[in-house]
Formats: sequence, structure tokens, C-alpha cells
Amino acid sequence: MLYRGALIEWFRGPASPETSARATPKPAAADGSEIDHYTCPMHPSVHKDAPGHCPICGMTLVPVTRTELSQGTVIIAKERQQLIGVRSAKVIEAPMRRSLRAIGRLAAGAPRLRAGQDSITLVGAADRPATLRHALQRFAMREAHAALGPWLADLSAATGLRYERMQIRRQRTRWGSCSPSGTISLNACLIFQPAPVVNYLLVHELAHTRHMNHSRRFWRLVERFEPRWRELDAALTRGWREVPAWALA
Repeated sequence: MLYRGALIEWFRGPASPETSARATPKPAAADGSEIDHYTCPMHPSVHKDAPGHCPICGMTLVPVTRTELSQGTVIIAKERQQLIGVRSAKVIEAPMRRSLRAIGRLAAGAPRLRAGQDSITLVGAADRPATLRHALQRFAMREAHAALGPWLADLSAATGLRYERMQIRRQRTRWGSCSPSGTISLNACLIFQPAPVVNYLLVHELAHTRHMNHSRRFWRLVERFEPRWRELDAALTRGWREVPAWALA
């Protein structure tokens, strides 16, 4: 049986004095520094013990001295500069500045919105649909607060149905709601509905401050202030068709 050491010796043959001798020191660079290894200027992961060519790109390997490795500095020899096409210069300390170069026109900030009698015009951010959509949604929320807040307050005073506070939201399935504590939540998309339909919805929610259900007494209270409630309730159900897609996105 051959042990591992004997097997290696049998395979390689007995070691000669040349192979058993201590390795010959590596040559020195032009500045006298001892060369640690050779590498490729384009592929620094290549490490070779002797000069040659890069196995990846075929470029001539350049020496890396131990001085470079020990000091942690980058020293670019002249032969390297010629191979990789760089120039060295003295480092100058100076505050950093940022600059932006672009081709075309830059529009910074939020888009500008103009509301007319029958239309809404947006200026800027044409290439950012999400920004435009958010601008329109904020516009709808502001308009809803401005219109529905005083409207609800006037109806409350006229009907004697008191509520604690009002909030505007963007619900996807509800036009409004009333909590047991008296908070009335209204959908901002009500601004896209006809005035009689909105008025009915406000009366409906105010009636819930007396009856937190849809009992006969509740509907009698609604009918007292809005006799056309059946017709308007059906119109409100169909009202989602009038809401633009961006308002619910």
C-alpha cells in the first residue's frame, strides 16, 4: 500500500536539488521596489507570478510592487499610463459642487393647475402621469372641502340635525357615512354629481345622527326634508359613472 506522500513521490519522481531549493526572489521594479505580482490594467483580478499576457483580453501584464500594497496607495507607473490611457495629477482639496446637464427643457416642482367653468387645465410634468394624477386628486379634495363643508353646515342649521365634525375622503365604494360619535365622512367625488343628488346625500347622512340604521323612522325623516329621495338615491347609485378614473386611482 502506498501512503499519500509516497504516492506523490512515485508520481512526480524524487525531488531534485533545484526543486527543493528555496524559491528565487522576484525581480524588482524600475524604482527598486520588489514586485509582488503582475496584473492586467483592464482586469485587476488577474494575478500572475511572472510577466505575460492577460488570459482575458491579451494585454501585457504590468507589475504591482509590495510598496503599493503596503501603503494602500495607487501608484500608476508610466508603462501603465500608456497602456490604459490615464494621466496623473496632484490632488487638490476643494468643495464639491453638483451640476445637472440635460437635453431639453426641465420643469421643476409641482404642475400648475387652472380650473375653468367647464374644464381643468394642467401645465407642466406632461411626462410624469403619477404627478399629474396626484395634482388632480389634491385639487378634488380642496374643492370638496370648500364646497361641501359650508353646504353641510347650512343644511344642519336648516334641519336641526346636528353633527360633530366633517371629513373629506376618497372612498371607492361609499358616498358618505356617519359614525356613532357624529362624524360625517363625505366622498370628494361628490363634486362630480348634480347638486340635487349631493343635497340628498347630505340630508341622508344628517338623518343618521338621529337614526343609525335604515329603519322606517329613518326614511320618514329623510323624506321630510327631501321628498324625492327615491329618485335621487337611484341617481346616486348610477353616479359612479360620472367619476373620472384619476379620482379613484
